[in-house]
Amino acid sequence: TDKFQQLREIAHWVKYHHRVYYDWGFARKLSLGKGLNVLFFGPSGTGKTMAAEVIAHELKLDLYKIDLSQVVSK
Repeated sequence: TDKFQQLREIAHWVKYHHRVYYDWGFARKLSLGKGLNVLFFGPSGTGKTMAAEVIAHELKLDLYKIDLSQVVSK
């Protein structure tokens, strides 16, 4: 489905961004925007945490969970 494709694209970006930016030279063209942040949102129980954990595990990366309500005030 569309959501699975989006998760695959996130994983591929992390896996291959070094090649695109540094091996192919695109990093010289960009001074900003070389990182990736992903914000999952939605009701409880919809798989946000599980999706993030699967991506982190697949890429052998640490996962940092942040409670946005503790960081941002309205």
